[in-house]
Amino acid sequence: MKKYITSICIVLVLMISILSGKSYAISLDNLNVNLDKTVVRPGENIEIKIYFGALLEEYIFNIAYDNKIFEYVSSEGGDAIDQGNIVELKFSKKENDYSKDHISLIFKAKNDITTSNPTNFAVTGKNFKIENSDEYVDNMDSSISKEVLVEPEYEDYVINLDYEAEEIIANKETNMQISITSNIGRYYEKAKLFAKVTPTDSTSRMIAINEEDKKEYDLFKTFWKDDGYKIGGKDVTQVLNVTTMFEKSGEYSVTLNLVDGENNDNIIVSKTVNLLVNENLEDGNSNNIANNDLNTTNIINNIENTNIASDVSAIENSNINLKGENSNVQTNTNTVPNMLPKTGSNIYIPILIITLLIISLIIYINNKNKIENEK
Repeated sequence: MKKYITSICIVLVLMISILSGKSYAISLDNLNVNLDKTVVRPGENIEIKIYFGALLEEYIFNIAYDNKIFEYVSSEGGDAIDQGNIVELKFSKKENDYSKDHISLIFKAKNDITTSNPTNFAVTGKNFKIENSDEYVDNMDSSISKEVLVEPEYEDYVINLDYEAEEIIANKETNMQISITSNIGRYYEKAKLFAKVTPTDSTSRMIAINEEDKKEYDLFKTFWKDDGYKIGGKDVTQVLNVTTMFEKSGEYSVTLNLVDGENNDNIIVSKTVNLLVNENLEDGNSNNIANNDLNTTNIINNIENTNIASDVSAIENSNINLKGENSNVQTNTNTVPNMLPKTGSNIYIPILIITLLIISLIIYINNKNKIENEK
């Protein structure tokens, strides 16, 4: 008898427990999580809506988020508690309340974000009670994750080549600046900078010096800093000083290229600048001065070697013909004459001849007188 009574008590306790407990007869197979956008800019809001697929009188949802990227703003459909990186939203129907078929939450991307940030929202839930029923829906065994990208609305990079010199001179160094700017530039871990010159000239060069190790880079032949460098963020301004020289005068095209070293050297930004390289007049003047000096020396030698002589032999050696009052140079050579010609008229020869004649006449008269006296 006692065993019978004991069995009845156990059955009653079990029945009471079952009837007073929560029943998990069905699951929310149609529960759906939607985002109103998948790319969010800094300072923008994003709305998350969770549709149950049924009317619920009771539920608890947890929405996990990255608090380094987002901040919680508001919610509808229950009482929300922001725990820093999880928002817990509870609802239990009270008198004059309506059952819910969805909830919504709003998050805001932080204003100071300057990089690309892939992230997600993870949704879990429990204690789902169907409207007008004592049945509870099964808890969510796993979270529902929704991916989102938070990044600025990047602006294209601008690259320029500038110089202060009034003109570019061949075979003379010209200081130039390569500038890369953007109000908000996409981040690159291995940006590479180089230049191409057309027409190709092996003697032309564009030298940049790394101040850290004093290493020189010829951007016409190699990348700046070999493996690249980081670039990106707000108010990007990078200026690289280069020294450029073209050996020959003429028209050149210099193409500046910034490429992504982590993505098959795809071009980030490119620009072609046309340059006019003028002839180096200083080199030309030096040559002209040397030539003028040489010509002057030759002229002096020619003048010295082509003086007009008064006698026939001097005339023949200097190759000069005298006709009346005019003289024309027939042949101009640098041959030194055997006898330097005299210039002007020679009046001493007639005087000398007359003097000799007078002396001879005196001697003759004296001799004649002497002979007569002896007779």
